[in-house]
Amino acid sequence: MREKLAILGGEPLRKEPFPKPFFIDDKELNLIIKTVKNNCFSSYVGAARSDIEMILKLKSKDAFDYGLTYWNPLGGENVRRFEKDFAEYHSVDYAVAVNSATSGLSAVLGALNIEVGSEILVPSISFSATALSCLPFNCVPVFVDVDPRTYCISPDDLERRISSATAAIIVVHLLGNAVDMDKILKIAEKYNLPVIEDCAQSIGVKYKGRLTGTMGVAGVFSFQETKNIMTGEGGMIITNNPELAKKCRLIRNHGENAAAPDWTDEDLTSIIGFNFRMTDLQAAVGVEQMKKLPKILKVRKALAERYNKAFYRKKNIIIPFVPKGY
Repeated sequence: MREKLAILGGEPLRKEPFPKPFFIDDKELNLIIKTVKNNCFSSYVGAARSDIEMILKLKSKDAFDYGLTYWNPLGGENVRRFEKDFAEYHSVDYAVAVNSATSGLSAVLGALNIEVGSEILVPSISFSATALSCLPFNCVPVFVDVDPRTYCISPDDLERRISSATAAIIVVHLLGNAVDMDKILKIAEKYNLPVIEDCAQSIGVKYKGRLTGTMGVAGVFSFQETKNIMTGEGGMIITNNPELAKKCRLIRNHGENAAAPDWTDEDLTSIIGFNFRMTDLQAAVGVEQMKKLPKILKVRKALAERYNKAFYRKKNIIIPFVPKGY
């Protein structure tokens, strides 16, 4: 005789709730307390200063070491430290902290000066934010089929969707699986299209030895609490392009930084900004989370392998496809 399901009054197999998906300890708490005691919560300001152009193009390492005052265009000490650590981990010049990956994707599209009404190619399977991030700068998402094994964007269908209105490609490294970037970048080069990597679910994931987010014009990451590392909510843009970094820094801060006297008309356009800023309290969590990233990735990988092994020979269950060499 079969036992009743718990929902029908049977004995539940698990009586304690599942643990939270994130790893946190007193180190995050201690840095948050220190930040509160120092009265450092945001620190952003759009103030006129003679070195504004230089500051907006400072590499993340240099921005942290520059000795900026409390009120400055790049945010508080924890934000700049988090950016420095994140940039160093990915071996890129710039990391720009934002309040979500959705904001980060929108900021990158704005920083690319894409014309109103342009089409952005996005995968048909992803979190809604990938497509919705196109709307703040009046772009139109065009959906592309995905590879049924990885659920990542299909390079073959991608090329079929390119039109005269296409202005950029957003790829999504979904659920820890990396996009076939060799094929994507070859197509992008053929049609002279920038590739933005949505890495919300792929912090620390490698594609043929290269970290996701480092192969396109920019990579965008999420720190929502279910991600590999988290700040509750938050995101990060990475790039090696100084002009892109500069405009992303402006866009996240309402676009309100005072312009330098020698800025051109092009410098002064497409700086419609929003409040995409990350607070210093969130960044304090991120600083400590970065130190835990190798351990977190190891634990998550072991858990995934355990599930795959358990379900490998189960009828009617298809385990995730893991490409070789990734």
